[in-house]
Amino acid sequence: MALGRSSVAHRARGGRRRARRSPARALLAVAVAIGATGIGAAGAAVVGGRLAGEHDGGRASSTRAEAAALDVLAAWDAQRAGCWARGDRACLRGLYVEGSPAGLADDAALAAWRARGLRVEGMGSQVLALDVWHRSPERLLLDVTDRTVGAMAVDAAGRARALPADQPSRRTVDLRRTDGRWRVLAVREARP
Repeated sequence: MALGRSSVAHRARGGRRRARRSPARALLAVAVAIGATGIGAAGAAVVGGRLAGEHDGGRASSTRAEAAALDVLAAWDAQRAGCWARGDRACLRGLYVEGSPAGLADDAALAAWRARGLRVEGMGSQVLALDVWHRSPERLLLDVTDRTVGAMAVDAAGRARALPADQPSRRTVDLRRTDGRWRVLAVREARP
């Protein structure tokens, strides 16, 4: 997915600080920043939609291949949600291939949240559709339609506010297996 220009990401790149927002507007900006990374979050749950076959010249692959890809994505999402809940930037960077634009954006957004004294807990992802475009022992190329749900912004005093669920987004997610772990190389807006 092409990364959006949220005010959080803008400030993380050294932009000017804007006037203080109301808590509701600040939380909405934060929700946009989470969605801007282009990746869902913890514990992918299939709710509706389909698990479509692999694009291999029109032949559908086995359901096991799609289930395996969904398991990889769900495990990755759960790890990412844990990094965000702890505010652990090193953990988060470890989920991406070094230099990944999506990883750099995700890290900048997390840094901005931490600078504001907030952390994000309870992120979940609803996977609405999943197509496996390519799979090998070292690479998964997925066409994913999902949305982030259940996220709570928590301040230093422990006060939590629910963040709005985002709208479904369709993205191409390119994962690479390095050192025995799946890491995200790229996230792009999916082509129709």
